Amino acid sequence: MKLKPSLQRGTWISIGLCVVLVAAVLALYAHTTGFRFVMFDDDNNIYLNPMICAPDLRFLTWMVTEASRMPRYLPLGWLGFSCVFAAGGLDPAWWHAANIGLHATNAVLAFAVFSRLLPRRAPAGSRADSAWRAWCAAAGAAFWALHPLRVESVAWASGQLYLHATAWALVSTLAFQIALERRRDGRPSFGSFLVSALACAASLFTYPLAFGLPVVLAIIALAMPNGGRSGEKPPLSRRRIFGLVAPHLVLAVAVLGMALAVRIGQVGLWKPVASTSSFGVGARLAQASYLVVRYLGLSVAPVGLTPADDLLQSFDPASALFVGSVVLALGLTAAAWFLRRRLPALGWLWLAYLALLTPFMGFLEHPYYPCDRYTYLPGLVLAAGVTLALGTIASSRGRVTALGATLVLVGVYSTLSYKQTAVWRDNHTLFGRIVQRARTERLRDYFEGRLAWSDALLGNTNGYAARIARLAAAHPGDSDLAAIRRRVATLDATPANAAEGLSPLARELQRMALEDAKSGRLFDAEQRLRYALSLSPTFSEARYNLAVILAQRGLPRDAVAQFLWAIAPRSGLVLANAQKTRMFGILATAFEAAGEPRWALACQHAKVR
Repeated sequence: MKLKPSLQRGTWISIGLCVVLVAAVLALYAHTTGFRFVMFDDDNNIYLNPMICAPDLRFLTWMVTEASRMPRYLPLGWLGFSCVFAAGGLDPAWWHAANIGLHATNAVLAFAVFSRLLPRRAPAGSRADSAWRAWCAAAGAAFWALHPLRVESVAWASGQLYLHATAWALVSTLAFQIALERRRDGRPSFGSFLVSALACAASLFTYPLAFGLPVVLAIIALAMPNGGRSGEKPPLSRRRIFGLVAPHLVLAVAVLGMALAVRIGQVGLWKPVASTSSFGVGARLAQASYLVVRYLGLSVAPVGLTPADDLLQSFDPASALFVGSVVLALGLTAAAWFLRRRLPALGWLWLAYLALLTPFMGFLEHPYYPCDRYTYLPGLVLAAGVTLALGTIASSRGRVTALGATLVLVGVYSTLSYKQTAVWRDNHTLFGRIVQRARTERLRDYFEGRLAWSDALLGNTNGYAARIARLAAAHPGDSDLAAIRRRVATLDATPANAAEGLSPLARELQRMALEDAKSGRLFDAEQRLRYALSLSPTFSEARYNLAVILAQRGLPRDAVAQFLWAIAPRSGLVLANAQKTRMFGILATAFEAAGEPRWALACQHAKVR
């Protein structure tokens, strides 16, 4: 069916704005593909996780039963990591590119969700209505996507969990909105509601952060039961709305129970859940109020950002800062209630914001570290508020002025975001920022110890052992620094290895690769060896093992290149004749299988010699 000219124009405007939105995200974050992994959970989650591999039955079994490596249950999150590994191995560029792609996708999904939140005041399909809705939605999506609080989730490889989970949450919301629109038009809507419920489940099993999504969907059904149009059908009853969001609510409660069970039962790597005797109810409420106000303030003025803020390590709930936070949080809640008739959207937005932020209020954790990534999903509510605020403007002059001011603000945020990305370049920039912004000596010394430990793993001989010993001696009762010191004491970092530029991390990756090879996982072994060589290019033993694995994988030409590099005089690798004979035999077999008999014959001759 041919679209009306006005609809065609509105559609093309929406497509054009989405293209600009994606281009802006790519321009802002493209340079992060040159960033490295950081020892800020990337080691535990990705490159030192022996279970991160190309998807197979062994991995799928592990991902649905794993509940010890992280205090969360996230089978689809692990699957996302596995898919990136299958595409690009342990090359950090692939992991950062995947994050950029997910964030750009989320920006477009946010645009689609926001455009359906706006009331349709003009006649349906009119040119003014469709164009202005598109501009308002694009401004809100840009406000969210280019904000400095998004940097941590995008520029950090492990932040993919937040991006992936939010993508499913947005799909769930969009499908729910479409279902409401189909109901308005008298068309079947069961399929759309089913997609919404399944996407909600996918979000919760990717990373459990969208516990408040059922509340958000109920708000959408209450506030906009007819897809933004009023007067066409009676509003949905509360019982009907509960029925629509019941599947989402059941999923959220079930996953919340699983998450609590995993977190409470977690031992070893993560600190136990704070007891009520050590962290009382009043302190928890004061901390939650502070976090609500803090994240709201940073959304307006994103300055002084740090990946680890230690303000909540030890605090007095009766201090002016926390009492003021409680008063302000209660005041905002009261204002939203009293203005519910004049400004109903304000109350709905505030409720949605609190619902999505609840998992990040630290009710179970003490000490607690506020993080920028915790605003990735709740920040969408504030961006929706920007969209709705723009949508209330009726005059053309007012629209141009407000839209221009919003875009200027987005430009300022984009500049701040670009500067913030530099924090995540490598261990030195990341830990340096944390040390610079640390409020307590303990946190400063701990991350100085982490930095020294990362230098040790990478083979940087800059006195890391003495630095860690000094830090541990300054904090004799600190178990974290004592653990770092014990690791350094057992680290195999001989002068010969240091002289060759080898890193203990590269040797550990080679050990993991050989385990993979013994189990027949040759692709996984190849990727770990390639990452080891990116850390220590002169690691001749790893290069020789890579040559063997490449030949076994049917890539004899690549294997020859690696083998010749490994046995070159400058490499210092000494192979016994039996090893050389075995290698030439493997190469001959590989060339024969690849249909290259001349190369196979040459390898056979070299084997005889």
